[in-house]
Amino acid sequence: GLSGPDGAPPPPVPIAVIGKVDLTQGTTLGKVLSELQERDSVLPDEEAQLKIPLVLFSGFLPLQVSGLIKAIVGSGIRGGMPGMEVPPMCAIAVPKAMDKTLLQLCEEIEGDHLANAPGPQQP
Repeated sequence: GLSGPDGAPPPPVPIAVIGKVDLTQGTTLGKVLSELQERDSVLPDEEAQLKIPLVLFSGFLPLQVSGLIKAIVGSGIRGGMPGMEVPPMCAIAVPKAMDKTLLQLCEEIEGDHLANAPGPQQP
């Protein structure tokens, strides 16, 4: 099982689920992170509809993020638009993104993800 450096279980990790209202009302990443405790595991009234689901990490060490991404990819989890489910994109929250709206951030991450996706194999 998981344990911290002293053998104790690690603290719970808060999860903020992004809703449609976050994308339409200009909510910034900094605002979501500042409200993390209040938003922890609270499901929005209407879910955000992204073509490609996004898992955004904050507050982890690089080695931890690497392990988390491997676990997420290895789990086979999929999401996105109904009937077009795909594996999620994974990204790390960085200081320069704090003032960006979630819509802008999602669009930028999706653009980078698609630009870096492997293309069809050439014979």
